[in-house]
Amino acid sequence: MAVSLSIGLKQSQRLAMTQSLRQSIEMLQLSTLELAETISHELETNPILEEVATSEDVTYNDELIQDMNLQLSGDTSKADRIEERDRDFGNTSDAGFQKSYDDDRKQQAIENAFVERESLADHLTAQVRVQKGSEEEIDFLVTLISLLDDNGFFTDNYQTFCKEQSVTTDYLIGCLKKISFLEPVGCGASSVQQTLLWQCESRYPDDDILCTMIREYFDLLSKLFYDQISKKMDLPVDLIIKKSTLIQGLSPYPGRLFSKKETNYVIPELEVHYVDDQIILMFYDDWIPRVKINSYYTSMVASSKIDKEIKKYIRERINSAKYLLRSISGRRETIEKVVRAIMEFQTDFLQKGPGHLKPLIHADIADHTGFNESTISRVTSNKYVQTSWGIFELKYFFVTRVNSENSDQSSDNVLKLIQDIITGEDPENPFTDEQIVSRLDKAGIQTARRTIAKYRGVLNIPSSTKRKRINKLKME
Repeated sequence: MAVSLSIGLKQSQRLAMTQSLRQSIEMLQLSTLELAETISHELETNPILEEVATSEDVTYNDELIQDMNLQLSGDTSKADRIEERDRDFGNTSDAGFQKSYDDDRKQQAIENAFVERESLADHLTAQVRVQKGSEEEIDFLVTLISLLDDNGFFTDNYQTFCKEQSVTTDYLIGCLKKISFLEPVGCGASSVQQTLLWQCESRYPDDDILCTMIREYFDLLSKLFYDQISKKMDLPVDLIIKKSTLIQGLSPYPGRLFSKKETNYVIPELEVHYVDDQIILMFYDDWIPRVKINSYYTSMVASSKIDKEIKKYIRERINSAKYLLRSISGRRETIEKVVRAIMEFQTDFLQKGPGHLKPLIHADIADHTGFNESTISRVTSNKYVQTSWGIFELKYFFVTRVNSENSDQSSDNVLKLIQDIITGEDPENPFTDEQIVSRLDKAGIQTARRTIAKYRGVLNIPSSTKRKRINKLKME
């Protein structure tokens, strides 16, 4: 069979990943904070872009309006009191009354200054440095402190660590015990049980019963099996319960007080309201930088006096700016369409709140809007909406369908039903998972016992046995 090469033309259609398309896709999945950071970065790197100054409306508070009304009505009593105060105290050095605007600004700057929070390692190291001991021991304690996690635990394997550091296990445990007596007490332990035991030995050194409960019966203690502990220790149940209340004053994770993990603040993408059978959407984008293309540079491109290389650079920057503006506009329009479609499906939620979501998947919104399912996924990731019932992630509104006589029953409805069933149960005889399954079956919802257990976990509701013990302790 002869093999030959030939040249020919072939016409086909395919989607090319252009810069504009790539930027639009990336922009779509950004959260509000990330979008603001992206625009700010573009403002710094692209000289063609400039921020549009927005005029802020002057707002007046109720107190100011009341003062203006009093002045207009001829009542100058409050103004007289302020004048009298200024006359009597204006020239004093009392720090409680600041007259100077510059002093106020300086004070505010000091109060708002960023102060780095002390870490757990720094806090413990400072205490170790002032203790008595050899230089080698102090250095070893500092090394151990540097290996503690955010909870204050030492999680390395004892044998492996001792081999690497050429020390004995007893010496390691002794050093960790010394760290445990520092503030916060209990650091250096390898588990919750050990840190509670060390804290107990430090704060209640003469309480042998409590230490024994933690050391030997911690598993039963965590499950609230006080009656079994009572039998094993041959002590009254009332005494066991009384001793267990002391544990509530201990910290299972002593290092968390110094944790540097920052709080992640959620900024909603938009606000949703249902008024007179209409869905009202309002974007939270007032604080996002407004940008436009500087007209000075566009005029430079049309000038014949500008060098060709400079013109080429300006054109490239202008095209980049146009891509950005087009992507921002497209992002807003796409989000608005998707969110409106979601809310049209979930109007019951807008009216009645959580527990009234209908079954919804990405394909439903894709069919309704004409977008691809991947686009729906990008829009709903890291996006939040403010509703009358609180702030919710867009993914919250997508729930699965459950087997029921009513095809509109969703997992959200089942969660609410389970919550209502457990709320109305007898505290002395809580419903078991099997009994909850039976009640849901009577309501036309078919679920398995393991599903109920899973949903209880989502709702942070303990088992019926544990609920019974908790309720009994509350009544006592």
